[in-house]
Amino acid sequence: RYQFPLHPPSTMPGPKSGRKHAPKPLLRVVVRRLPPQIPEEVLLNVLAPFKDHFSKFSFIVGDPTLGSNCFARCYMKFDNQQNLALFHRAFNGHLFRNKDGEEHRAVVELAPNQKIGSHRKDPSMNTIEKDADYLAFVEKLQEETEAAPLVSAEEWSKRKTEQTEQVTPLQEYLLQRYKQQKEKQSRKKREFERKKERERTARDKRTAVADKKQAKPDARKAKQDGKRDVKQATKKKKSSSVDKKQAGGAKGPIKLATRTPASEAASATATATT
Repeated sequence: RYQFPLHPPSTMPGPKSGRKHAPKPLLRVVVRRLPPQIPEEVLLNVLAPFKDHFSKFSFIVGDPTLGSNCFARCYMKFDNQQNLALFHRAFNGHLFRNKDGEEHRAVVELAPNQKIGSHRKDPSMNTIEKDADYLAFVEKLQEETEAAPLVSAEEWSKRKTEQTEQVTPLQEYLLQRYKQQKEKQSRKKREFERKKERERTARDKRTAVADKKQAKPDARKAKQDGKRDVKQATKKKKSSSVDKKQAGGAKGPIKLATRTPASEAASATATATT
């Protein structure tokens, strides 16, 4: 069960050496997980039995933007640790139930910040109308307004247009930077296109070389096939001529005419007569 600490935890740093006084007791508490829309008057009525034992009460309404974590809370400072312990035993886990039936159980804890800020109002609040510098500024502004000549609506519009068309140094810088960025983008685009063109050219070149290498064996093979066909045709022709010779030799030997001196003389006589 959770035990409410009456003294600072042992993990907290103790008093520095040389100090004679003991650490201050922890007396400021925070009550969390209260109904988000509970009125402050209702909460004070619930806390009425302990109203004589605490002071510096502050109430914070729940923030609706937190959704399911929307809870109200309050802070208070007790006069001593005994009353603080009694309040913890009595109020920690106190059940709140609204008209819709929603239930909320309060959680009493030591406040993370035991120091209480000053609630004094700034003495200069709502005194600007009495400030000397402000009054001098208003007076000077009125004098300038009265001394300024009246201008027509057309002239005022013309002046406004001239002021609008005037380019300030900041606008020049932004325009120059925009142009540089556009130029850089266009340069990157051109470089990318050139790179793609180089890659496409190299790819086409590699394809052409591969096609050429593939075409060489085909031409060599065709040449070899042609030579083989010629050899086969020559061989076939030779074999056919041999077959013809063999066929002629089968009919009988070929007789050759022999020329004698008598036949040569008869031939010469017949030629002279003619």
